[in-house]
Amino acid sequence: MKRMMLIAAIVMVMAAITVVPAAAQDAPCGWCAGVYDRGPRPHAMGTTWGNLYYVVRGDTLFSIGQRFGLYWPVIAQANGISSPPTTQAGQCLIIPGLGAMPPRPIPPPPHPPAPWPPPPIPTPIPPPTPIPPATSAIRIDNPLPGAILPATFLVSGWGRNLFEGNVVVRAYTAQRVLLAEKATVLQGPNVGTGGEGTWSVQLTVNAPPGAQGIIEASSPQPTPVLATVRVVYGSGSSGTIIYPPGRCQIQAAVGKPIYNAPNGQVIGVFSSNGWFNALERQTISGMNWYKIQPGGSATPPAWAPTSSLTAVGSGC
Repeated sequence: MKRMMLIAAIVMVMAAITVVPAAAQDAPCGWCAGVYDRGPRPHAMGTTWGNLYYVVRGDTLFSIGQRFGLYWPVIAQANGISSPPTTQAGQCLIIPGLGAMPPRPIPPPPHPPAPWPPPPIPTPIPPPTPIPPATSAIRIDNPLPGAILPATFLVSGWGRNLFEGNVVVRAYTAQRVLLAEKATVLQGPNVGTGGEGTWSVQLTVNAPPGAQGIIEASSPQPTPVLATVRVVYGSGSSGTIIYPPGRCQIQAAVGKPIYNAPNGQVIGVFSSNGWFNALERQTISGMNWYKIQPGGSATPPAWAPTSSLTAVGSGC
């Protein structure tokens, strides 16, 4: 009888004892029991994958423990973190009891993920700027200014956006007396609809030797385009002599003029009575003209008549 009473007393005592689950015992006071992600919070803003947590800048173990319902020493021990308990951005922490390890965890990014930027506001595309039509132009490439031309010579050049590609070439005297005229068209793709191309004609003039003249190229259109070049008509010239380097020496007369071509325009005067190498001689209307380069080979040539010289070497 006494044994039965003892057993009954033991049962009553055990029934009076309250069993506290281990998770509840481990849970901090005032926190909800159970290990789960309660969402980002200050100093615990990282991301999770399975039972892994990726630390971002500013995180602390204390705040991470609050996020998952764990004391921070538990997290430190599970990850081998000694005192002082510090973390680094990009570090991967195991959260005990959070969830199963994923089959193939993704390695942490080298830097904390940046917040996704808002989509940019599309910039309105302006309408395309209309391309203005090409301007009309014409040019004479041959002969060059100051050239001495024979009775029959070639005139050539370039043009762009000419009306139907038409070009008219004329030869005048210096007084604008017409000596010759010939029409041609541009040669090239789309020259009749604004394209560019080249042109050439052959002219024959009857002019006295040494007469100055003008070669003109133009195109008949609402806004005329024009190109001119001044030349010397040399038909009847006594001839041309080309000198080897250093063969012909001429001595300048101080203050005497030099010209851009035989019987051409004055472009300067001799500043000293130095000697010059003559490159060429033209004899026009009984006057000898000597081609020189006063400033060296990098400067345009000039012409000096015998009247602008004090001496002519024997090699001339």
